[in-house]
Order: sequence, then structure tokens, then C-alpha cells
Amino acid sequence: MLSPAEVLKMLVGLKEVNDLDVINDDAVLAASCTESDKATVRSMAAIIEEVYDSFDYEASPEFLAKLEGKSEQVQTMHRKLLDQTKRRDAVRRLGEAITQLLSSNDAFNLVNIEQHHRLIALKELAESIGRV
Repeated sequence: MLSPAEVLKMLVGLKEVNDLDVINDDAVLAASCTESDKATVRSMAAIIEEVYDSFDYEASPEFLAKLEGKSEQVQTMHRKLLDQTKRRDAVRRLGEAITQLLSSNDAFNLVNIEQHHRLIALKELAESIGRV
């Protein structure tokens, strides 16, 4: 069976290739977790889906910190510099941060503060994997 960190990596990987729905197949989950963890893993997948779907780097604490105390012109410049490549990089970094959620709080810098409750719930669910 997969460790909690490996489950996070699996789920993020599936999301990144748009195959997260395969976890609805019991045979797929049987290869990666115990019967008692299937509902937990499915809940984790739903949270990851929500975090990705609501992800907006411009609303992240990291980006907002760059704007803090800056003039309107500098803020506008920072927003204009966020091209598609930088946005894709932010999404890639989000995936890496979620896979490291059990050992790092980097994801909290990338996700809008209003979504932090989802990261907390995801971390709690991941930590519960394998407990009976």
C-alpha cells in the first residue's frame, strides 16, 4: 500500500494528466490503498480537484506580498508580467507543494487564504491514511 506522501503524489499526478476520475474505480484504489482508506483517498482527490480548479496565482499570498506597499504602476506591471508560462509554472509549483504538504507549508503560500481550509483538511486526511 502507498504511504500518505505517495498517495498525495499519485493524486496530484492524476490531476495533472486529467485522470483524477480513475480513483472512482475500486480496482485502481485496491492497488494503492486499503479498503478502509478508499473513502479518504476519494475525499483527498475531491479537495485536490477543488484546489486546482480554484487556483489563481494572483490571489496567492506569495504574489500579493510582491504587490504590498508598491505603487499602482508597479502592481500593474507585476500583473502584466504574469504570462502563460509563469502561470503554468505556478500550477506546476502548486502540484509540487501539494505533494510535499506533509513536510512543508509551501502550498499555503501559493493558495488563496480563503482556500487554506482545504489544504488543512487535505493534510489531515493524508495523515489519517493507514490508521485503523
